[in-house]
Amino acid sequence: MSLDAVNTALVLSIIEPERGSSGAAGKRAATPLRVKAAPTYPSPIEMRLLGMADAEQLVFLAIVAVSAKFFRHDLHAPLLAYAQQLVNRGMADAVSTIGMLQALLTLVYWKMPDDTSAWLRVGWAIRLGYQLKMNEVRTTPLPPNEREARIVTDRERTWAVLSCFDGAYQPHNAAGAPGRMVRPKFDLYKWMQETEKLDCPQDWQLVACLELSRIVDLCPSLEEANPSNDNLAGQMMNMLATLFDRHLSPTSTTGKLLAGTSGAVKLRFTYHSVSVRFGRARLISSGFDDDLAVGDFIGRVDQLVLSLEEMAGQGLLDYAQDTIAMTMFRLGEFFYKTFKLKPEMQPTLLRWMTQIYTACNQSAEERPDGVPAYIARFYRTILQSAAALIPLVPNHASSVPEGSAADLGGDNAVPIGLNHLPYHLIRGTAWEQTPITDSSAF
Repeated sequence: MSLDAVNTALVLSIIEPERGSSGAAGKRAATPLRVKAAPTYPSPIEMRLLGMADAEQLVFLAIVAVSAKFFRHDLHAPLLAYAQQLVNRGMADAVSTIGMLQALLTLVYWKMPDDTSAWLRVGWAIRLGYQLKMNEVRTTPLPPNEREARIVTDRERTWAVLSCFDGAYQPHNAAGAPGRMVRPKFDLYKWMQETEKLDCPQDWQLVACLELSRIVDLCPSLEEANPSNDNLAGQMMNMLATLFDRHLSPTSTTGKLLAGTSGAVKLRFTYHSVSVRFGRARLISSGFDDDLAVGDFIGRVDQLVLSLEEMAGQGLLDYAQDTIAMTMFRLGEFFYKTFKLKPEMQPTLLRWMTQIYTACNQSAEERPDGVPAYIARFYRTILQSAAALIPLVPNHASSVPEGSAADLGGDNAVPIGLNHLPYHLIRGTAWEQTPITDSSAF
């Protein structure tokens, strides 16, 4: 079906879940989509299209398009192309609605790993948010009418989410790019108490992510070598401990509300990824010479790797989006640099990289174009490159996946796939002149 044909009718009606056999289990517990074709509009892409006039239906189309990525892969490409066309048209026509902003963020969050437009689109969304005056802090209580109250909190929540996007999507190779542009100015906990009656437990997860982002913002300052770093490191450690007690402890409000849900698993991963970012900054600040900083970093990475394995074990890594990939790419880059600088850490680094590769590779079996597949290929390349750097890698064969680093180790080992490594990882090596593509290619 061409986009011109699709344009004759506009968005989708939904969709009943296919009921699986009783007692069915597995990774994809969520039910697949079944989109029915209208009898008057025969289509090989089985979908029924309706007229679309308001922004809520644009959000709905974006949700259906990204859902098809996981449940109806055959429908994903045409639905995504159509949703992107409508959003692009809205951007060109300067459509200023909260639905437009939410649809844009939905498509950015669940974009394909090789889509490099996120930073630009988030920047456009920020401008749209300011134009809608979403940055203005409400000074009156929520309306007594529930629907009106939900409309108000929807705007506030969207602005808070946009702040998370602003921090998560930064250009990989744009020196001097501006930092965070959006910060919610309202009191997060007062807001949560006020909105508690609306029964949105995921808001606690959002508040936790906003607080964690403040720690990430401090990491560049910690990396700088100056006498105040010890004080800053202590403050950041206290912040992490406080946030753990406030959101990850089983007795905390967040812990109770999210107990047993996928949100709890994802929040643990987010917390540990920020914890590792802090540990990395502290290690850089110490020049890799502080044994306490090294030990602290090792403990934090161990927790992150365990959290990644937990996500893979529960089938959640299948639904990962690419901010998780960027977290793991940056960590992999750091592993590779450390591998060359600190020989005594090489066995530990090999273990971590192998665990990450194994977890992602197992999750990538069903979708070779998914985020876990990109992470697995990235770490496999790093393992292969590490095997060429030290002849002793075969001695660690038990900790290296078959067919990757262990098979490529030895005096004559030649790493393959180096044309996929970011250039700055291998600068100064014998492969400096090898053509390199941007890490976003992973």
